[in-house]
Amino acid sequence: PADVSAYLRSTGWELLESKRSWARFRIVLDGQEIVLEVSSNGQAADYARRFHELVQDLQLIEHRSAEALVRDIRASASDVIRLRLTGNLASGRIPVELGARAFQCTRDLLLAAACATLDKRPVYSRKKPAAAMDYLRRVSFGPTEGGSFVLTVESSVPPRLEGSAADPALADHEPFERAVGLTLAHSAVAARGIVDEVSTTQQGTSLIGGIQLGVSSNLCEALAGLVAPGASQSLQLRFRWSALRPAPRSPREVTFESDTHPILLAMATRLRENAIVEEYEVLGPVRHLASEHVGTGGTIRVAMMGPGGRGRIVTIPLNEADYRLAHQAHGADRWIACTGELKRTPGTLQLTSPRGFRIVSDGGDLTESDDAAF
Repeated sequence: PADVSAYLRSTGWELLESKRSWARFRIVLDGQEIVLEVSSNGQAADYARRFHELVQDLQLIEHRSAEALVRDIRASASDVIRLRLTGNLASGRIPVELGARAFQCTRDLLLAAACATLDKRPVYSRKKPAAAMDYLRRVSFGPTEGGSFVLTVESSVPPRLEGSAADPALADHEPFERAVGLTLAHSAVAARGIVDEVSTTQQGTSLIGGIQLGVSSNLCEALAGLVAPGASQSLQLRFRWSALRPAPRSPREVTFESDTHPILLAMATRLRENAIVEEYEVLGPVRHLASEHVGTGGTIRVAMMGPGGRGRIVTIPLNEADYRLAHQAHGADRWIACTGELKRTPGTLQLTSPRGFRIVSDGGDLTESDDAAF
């Protein structure tokens, strides 16, 4: 009974009255009031039958399977994010390659929201905050649903103590798992609004402002991947907050159609072009050296070989000692590596404040990254 009550409250039902053996809940849908009577005695002889009748009623109201409803009732102590992909997926089945992409893009979507919860930026580079990576280890995929292809993400949250206010101003004090869900909900809605603006005016004047709502290049790319051609006709994101911890007013649903794919990719590119990526590691061969006097250092151009920018040329200003190392690496056909702040300048990429400059074996330090930097 407690799980049923929590589920109904989390999906918008209002408690009308409660007695020893039953409770009545109310909701208004499309201007029509609906009232459900729920058994409050789990030990009653007819409890199983009454619960079955309740699930049947909810099926008619929510247009979902009994299996999905029961699963969500059992998960009422968790925040649930549901990603529904539509298209040629009516049987609930999906080709393996597309399924792998869907799971990967969902993971990237969650990671983008976790990073934005910690620090709002236009792009997040390969090195993600430890707290964001820890979040991915705690949050869980629930069983998939049929009727299309539905991924569910479940995140347990602690209950809110009596007297705590569900005030939007206190969102920063929410548990991290809840805060990430709220960030994802608000950033997805903001991204949808920017897509609509671009579709109507061919301008994205609110794109930069969306960064403070959690819109990032990483988020846009993950959303684009879920509605890529051949993947799905639309993506519906739905959020259900645990009734054990009432959420501040926040979006509950947002949809992206397949025709938003190119706009989302364009938004991702624009955000990367306006970004400075901190702590970015460049790895690759030196293609060009230029110096008026070796004693004062010089500038080199490196072909980046990492997954984040393979084949791109980056310009790096160096001091005398590092420039001599670069000259040595160039003559020996060896790769170099260093870390700095990567930014786009007209016609090229530039790494400023280089540090940790060293010569490495070909590909010796090459590791797979979480995503591209630009």
